[in-house]
Formats: sequence, C-alpha cells, structure tokens
Amino acid sequence: MPWPRRLSRLWPWLVIIAPAVILLVEMIPLLVSVPCLDAWSFVQQYQHLVEDRYSWEAFLAPHYVHPSIVGKLIYFAVLHFLGGNVAVLPILSWLFSALIAFSVYRLAGPLWRSDGERPALSRWHATVLLTCVTAVIFTAAQGEVWIWDFVFQNFIPGTCLALGTWLLHREGQVRFHDLALASALSLLAICSFGTGFFVPAFLGLILIWRLHGTGSPWGKIGLIAAAWWLAHGVVAWLALTAHGGEDSGLEAGTIFERPLMRLQFVLIVLGNILGKGTTFEPETLCAIAGAVLLATFLASLFYLWRRRQDCRLIQAAFPWIIFGLYGLSSAVLISLGRMHNSLDNALDERFATFDVFFVFGTLLLVAVVLRHACVHRAPFASSLPALVPAAVTLFVALLAVNWANGHNLMKVKFSRMNQERALLMFARVMPLNEEWMDARVTRKSAFRLAAFLADRGKLRDVVFAKDRNIKSFKQGKETGGKWARLDPPVALEEGGWRLSGLGGLAVDNAADLILVTAQPAEGSGIEEIAALTAPQLQQHFYERAKLVRMHPEYYLGWEQTLHDEMLPPGPVTLKAYVLDQDKQTVHPIKGVYRLERDHPHAVSEG
Repeated sequence: MPWPRRLSRLWPWLVIIAPAVILLVEMIPLLVSVPCLDAWSFVQQYQHLVEDRYSWEAFLAPHYVHPSIVGKLIYFAVLHFLGGNVAVLPILSWLFSALIAFSVYRLAGPLWRSDGERPALSRWHATVLLTCVTAVIFTAAQGEVWIWDFVFQNFIPGTCLALGTWLLHREGQVRFHDLALASALSLLAICSFGTGFFVPAFLGLILIWRLHGTGSPWGKIGLIAAAWWLAHGVVAWLALTAHGGEDSGLEAGTIFERPLMRLQFVLIVLGNILGKGTTFEPETLCAIAGAVLLATFLASLFYLWRRRQDCRLIQAAFPWIIFGLYGLSSAVLISLGRMHNSLDNALDERFATFDVFFVFGTLLLVAVVLRHACVHRAPFASSLPALVPAAVTLFVALLAVNWANGHNLMKVKFSRMNQERALLMFARVMPLNEEWMDARVTRKSAFRLAAFLADRGKLRDVVFAKDRNIKSFKQGKETGGKWARLDPPVALEEGGWRLSGLGGLAVDNAADLILVTAQPAEGSGIEEIAALTAPQLQQHFYERAKLVRMHPEYYLGWEQTLHDEMLPPGPVTLKAYVLDQDKQTVHPIKGVYRLERDHPHAVSEG
C-alpha cells in the first residue's frame, strides 16, 4: 500500500486515541503505591488469608452492598505477586477503559461508510465523532477515579458489557463460543460490582435481537432468553445477598420517596462529566446537562420507534441504545442507594464511571439518527448544517472545562494520598491520631495493616520513622512565614491546647505533614514529636490560586488538639516543622512558644 494512502488511514486513529494518551500522561505522575481508604479493608482480608484466618464466607461477602469477588482476587494478586505495588491498579482502570473504547470502535464501523457523503467528508465526521467518544470514555472529569487504587472495580461491569455487546451484536447465526464468552463476561460482571447484574440483562436483549434477525421462531427465542436470564439471575441473587456485607442495603420503602428529588439526582448523575468546573452551581448545571442528554436520548428512541421496520437502522442503533440504557439504569440504581436526604452525593466522581456510557451512547445514537435523517431527507434535516456544528462546539467546550476541573481534582486526591502516606511513616512510633482519622475518614486499622505489609516487604514508598526524636530527620532550612507558621496555642476549658497555623510550602503546594514537637523548656530533654497534622485540602484548591493567596487560613490552615498527656512534664517549648517525606527532611516553620503547665493560659513566645 502506498505511504500516502497508509497515512490517510493512520492519522484519524492517531487523533481518535489522543485523549486516552493524554490522560495516561496525566495519570502516571500522580500514582501512589500505598492503599487508600476502603482499600485497607481488602488489605485486612489479605492479612487473614496469609495468616490462615480467612473464610469462604468473608471471601464471598459483598463490600458494603457490592459483590467484590473479582476485585478481591485482583487486589490479593497485586499484593502477593507484585510486591504490594497497588499503583498498577489505576493503570488497570485505564486498560479496562481501553477495552471499552476498542469495543466501541469495532461497533462503530458503519459510521465510516459514506452513505451518500463524500468519502473524505465521511471520514472526517467519523474522526470527530469517535474523538469525542474517546474523550468521554477517558475524561479526566472522573477525577480521583483515575488514581485511587480501589475503584478499578467500577470499570469491570462496563468493560464486560462492551465486550459482550461486540461479541453478540453481529449478523448471522449465534455461535456457541460467542454465547459462552458472553456468559462468562456476565458472570464476571455480576461478581465484580453492584451494577453487574445489568450486564446479562442487556446482553439478553441483544441476544433476542440477533436471534430474531436470523428468523428464529419466537417460541425458541423466548425459551433461550428465559434460560439466559434465569441462570444469570440466580447467580446475581446469590452474589447480592451473600452474608457478611457491611451494609444492610436498600430499604424497599424508600424507592418511591421524594420522586422529584430522585429525578433531579438522576439528572445530576447523567450530567456529571459535563456540569462542573464553571462559575455556575454544579448541581444545577449537571442537572441541565443531564436533562438535555436524556431528552435527546428519548427523542432519538422516538425517531427509531417510528421507523422500527427499518432493520438496518435498528441494527446500527441497537448497541448505542444498550449503552445508554446501562448508564441510565446505573444512575437510577445509584440514586436508590446514595441519595438519602441530599443531592450532593450525585456529584461524586466515582459515578462518572457509569455516566460515560449514557453520554457516549447518546452521542453515537444521535449520530446514527442524524445520518439516517439526512440520507432520507427528514423534515428537520435542513436545519442540521447550522445546528450540529454549534452543538458539537458546545459539547467539546464542556468536555474541555470538565477535563481541566477533573485534572485539578486528581491533584487534590494525590495530595491527600501523599498526606496519608506521610502519616504511615509514624505507624511504629506514634499512637493513632483520632482527630486525623475522623476528619479524613481514614481507616483506623491503617497503622496496624501498614506494619503488616511492611513486615512482608509489600509496603511501597514508606520509610518508617525510627523514633520520635526530631533530630533523627535531616534538618532543612526554615520556611517563610507567608505560607507556613505556628500560631499561638489557645488553652481549652476542658484541658489541653488548640494549635493552629498554616501548612504550605508555596501557594500551590500544601505540606504533606506538619510535625508538632515538644521539649522541656529548660532545653535539657529531647525534642520529640508530640502530634501530627496537615492542611485539609478543599476540592477546588488547585483551581483557585487567587483565593488561596487572599485567604490562606482557609485553604492552607491546619488545626490540632494537643492533650496534656502528649507532652513531657513541666514547662515545654512547642515548635512545628514541615515534613518532606521523600527526602526525609524537616523544615522548621515560624513560631516557637513556651507553655507553662501549671498556668494553662500562660503562653509566651519562645
């Protein structure tokens, strides 16, 4: 094949996969090789496994209400065979998304056909469309999902649905090995996450359509479909009702409560990746975006219903209908389990993993409908040359804004994970910091489990402190008082002192950890670390540099209660340091104070 022709075929795909490559480049520097939040529950189960204290009931038990057998197997394998390098799990999430994208590309083959258009123009339209689809699948708007080691499980059902749809949505007789693979993917989805039971449900619809296309009698189709749904339904019921979960699940009486609020919640979830990062209220903008997408999806279905006798049209649209229904069903299920009394949960980045299916499914469904409308000169086709470019421009702009917002959220999550990694350095020499754990919802078992992993060489990038002596760390230069300082301690009526200050190395660089030290005031004793704390970063920390400069107390401020038993007897001198955990260096910060223990309110500068 001549080079010009090869290049003409290659360049569209280089453009199409560009968003996936960009995301991977953004992800890799932000990966942390230490378990985070819920992941410690899997670490604890792994400990029980290697210590021969694990049971089948615990293995089969859901995590909260989600079946997690597949997730546990993958997590245990990473801990056991990869030396605990859990930073590979976000890469696995990216690979799952790559499989979803691959399946979509294969299913979107008809979009490259000209159907009355000039071939070059048709290729250009398909390139723009599939680039948008890739940007949706790999959108950085999912934020923490791309760097958190635990949520790779969220991607498994969607990956199984995409691969199963690609296997079954073909013309001709159903081959046994395709059916067997689709069934295996369904079982994998069921045992991996709470939305997994949707996969065999929707693959069953594709199976019915395919059997109908081959001319099979409805009696045979009904029998095969019933057997398919019954077999997978039993497995789903067993997986969802297994004993030992940490959550009682959904109460049936709450399903029909507050229908308007539930509808708004669903719309927010559907518009999750398009309504953030602007000056508008994200709940409102996400709901508007979700409503527009839902109206567009329903209008497309209405168009198809009126032309349901056109088998070629329905064949082209069917996989995008399935993906859209999966995203919509997941949003409804999320609302049932997470709405409670607030809409705020709908903005959680984790839900975008399911929202993307509705967005790209609607996008591709609209493309099929519009192409058909143009070829057959539908009444509204004359307005499309002006309407479509404007809609695509707006859609791309929203994707770009939310991508930038998501990248900032990834950096916030990375900073928080680094703070927890720094905290683990002191797991052998300091007691649990209850104030830290409660404020950040950190697992209180993390200290104990970190020591377990370290003893077996499976804790990466954490060097345990040998003792609490501040001199055990390399001493760096003092930081300026603009972004880091220790304010005068405030005595509390119930006893102890309230410490506060700033904890930043720069306007956009929050400290991993603040070490508060205490030393007998006469200077004869050891200066020991008495407390650990850190700034609690706001979600918009990295996108509001001007506000950080104007209100550093809000964005870089930290607080810590210092109890009497945490200090040596007699008058003490308090200091604070910023920890650079990678260099094992501490930097003194401005503010030295003397506490008179017999006069709690007597505080003076040291």
